[in-house]
Amino acid sequence: MILDMQSQDRSRVQVVDKSIAIVVALSGNPKTVIELAHETHYSKTCIYRILRSLVLGNFVEEAVIEKKFGLTSFFDSLKTFENTRFTRLNSLAMPHMYEIYRKFNESVNLAVLIENRIEYLHQIESTQEIRAGNPLHDKDFAHSTALGKAILSGMSTEMANSKIDKFDFRRLTLRTITNGEDFKKIVIQARRVGYAIDDQENELGARCVAVAIFDNERFPIAAISVSGPVSRMDAEKIKLIVESLKRLSLTITESLTLK
Repeated sequence: MILDMQSQDRSRVQVVDKSIAIVVALSGNPKTVIELAHETHYSKTCIYRILRSLVLGNFVEEAVIEKKFGLTSFFDSLKTFENTRFTRLNSLAMPHMYEIYRKFNESVNLAVLIENRIEYLHQIESTQEIRAGNPLHDKDFAHSTALGKAILSGMSTEMANSKIDKFDFRRLTLRTITNGEDFKKIVIQARRVGYAIDDQENELGARCVAVAIFDNERFPIAAISVSGPVSRMDAEKIKLIVESLKRLSLTITESLTLK
């Protein structure tokens, strides 16, 4: 009986993951079932079944003539909600980010995943003469950053892979991971240990470590990281940073769940 319940739970999670992947695929432009199958790697039968539920729920609508499916106006209202959520996340995280900054005197970054890129919500730059970091409001590729890896590692394997399969894996440095299968293994490793590292993959001479931040549904909505020159970011320091970031992530997650 217990095994049957566990099997049913896994099945429900898989359906949710597939539904989210289809909604994400439709977030750009309306698509046909064939286009969705190519993009998500799900069978047409599976996509038809999920689309039928999404249409009934008024989340997706079908253009009869073109045989394409697109998102309804329901998702327009979520944009305002998303901006509000990011603002709240930023305000909750900022005091803790300064604590991390004062403790390690390295750059501290808060970011979210937007398609195949991470977008910075807030950054505190190190005052040391040699530092690593990106200008505020800049974007970086998810595959070359610890922030991107950390957020992906917080997702289910199926959802993370559906996103990774769309990456173009542009090379930023000689150390950038440009193979999808290799990158998936890195994400699995990050999921296992609870943090991710960018070792000169985004910027030569810079090393970064990141941890995901979750909402009350255990979905990774953001990540927080500490970055600095390789010369200062040694194994012992990274260990201490990871411990601090994990505590910070838990604190922010708990604050986000409070009404």
